[in-house]
Amino acid sequence: YWRLGNTLNEVDNVVVTTTLPQGVSWTNQSSVAAGEALIYNPNTREVAWKLNRLPAGAGASFSRPEANFEVAVTPGQDDADKVLVLIKTTTATARDTFSGAELTATAKFITTDLDGDLGAQGKGVVVR
Repeated sequence: YWRLGNTLNEVDNVVVTTTLPQGVSWTNQSSVAAGEALIYNPNTREVAWKLNRLPAGAGASFSRPEANFEVAVTPGQDDADKVLVLIKTTTATARDTFSGAELTATAKFITTDLDGDLGAQGKGVVVR
């Protein structure tokens, strides 16, 4: 899932994107708490979420907007004893409405190890 925070100035033209690696499938199961519905482009394998604006205080004064989506992977024999990449690097871009500055933030790829999930952390290696 993606969860956005913004503690300083309001931003607009928010776009969050990632790319699915080969072998990972988009299941068409997604939801958003704000902004437009997620869009998946099967030709580029890109997932995109757009929000017109993200007010200052998101995640500090009030809840963070979030988007959730599901992907699927069926490991092959060559994947045994490996951690698989589920989504590549995520990039968020926006424009600070006060300064006019273009902003960019990135988050590392997500693997079957699911670093942020305490119940799954360290258990993402594909078994034979």
